[in-house]
Amino acid sequence: MNPVLTDDRRQLTFSSSSPQSLHARHPSPLHEPKRKAKQTGRIPDTQGAAKPHPTTVRRILRDLGLSYIKIHACRYDCVLFWGKDADGNDLEGLHRCPVCGTDRYKRTPAGNRKPVKVLRYFPLRDRLERLYMSSKTAEAMRWHAVREVHDEDLMVHPADGEAWKHIDREFPHFASEVRNVRLGLSSDGFNPFGTMSLSYSIWPVILVPYNLPPCGRHESSSNWSMRKA
Repeated sequence: MNPVLTDDRRQLTFSSSSPQSLHARHPSPLHEPKRKAKQTGRIPDTQGAAKPHPTTVRRILRDLGLSYIKIHACRYDCVLFWGKDADGNDLEGLHRCPVCGTDRYKRTPAGNRKPVKVLRYFPLRDRLERLYMSSKTAEAMRWHAVREVHDEDLMVHPADGEAWKHIDREFPHFASEVRNVRLGLSSDGFNPFGTMSLSYSIWPVILVPYNLPPCGRHESSSNWSMRKA
């Protein structure tokens, strides 16, 4: 057998055909992540730090109260199989849509039952509460009301816009508490009328807290501003 000396940096192999020859063979960097994965059981990133397993991430988010709820939906978005309808009928136990009659589940090639469409609901209240659990984010959520305004004609935050001020005038009780959260609704790829040709079936609907200051407000290069007309 050929004697082999191995360490973390290189492998030294003596050739049997030429005992005097010494070959230094460095392992390929492409094999390094695979080798470390076998040793640790985790896949390292490009910097060598092991990434947590997805199950670990989900458990941490669940313990923080930031998990999501899976709700089955009709193939054609008629109903959600959750809770009760307006007449008090239970929807969670149904196997067909009460509106169009399509099946709630489909069969996989392995013969398992799988919901045709799933809505992932991220409870909003828990996430808003956690914005005020840290002193830093709590301060940032009040920044829109306590900041110094040096130029009334310069818009650096939605609070400087006419829409924000209109809400303040229409709902003074809501506006009197600066900790109340104002949200903006946005979506990406949402196709409510089926008029777009899309090759994917995931449409995120995102709520953005407008209370927060502009991203990177301490870096002048990241600030944005707009002069009112």
